[in-house]
Amino acid sequence: MEAVTGPTPALQEQFTKALGSALSRPTIFPVPGFAIRTLFGDLGDEMLLSGQRVLPTKLLDAAFEFAAPTIDVGLEQALAE
Repeated sequence: MEAVTGPTPALQEQFTKALGSALSRPTIFPVPGFAIRTLFGDLGDEMLLSGQRVLPTKLLDAAFEFAAPTIDVGLEQALAE
């Protein structure tokens, strides 16, 4: 499976704030890790609490121009469709 990522990695906190902004909803507080682990067990750890720093190295090296270079722009565009 191939995947593409944007040039600017986002932390979960940044993603949550950007999504709340795009949906015009408040993002008051994060869900604590122990609550995720209690509700979802190992799956919660793997899917919601761990992360990966992924960069599109080949596209950046080729000077590719991204239509949505940040998470804010990407979510705005995705939700507008």
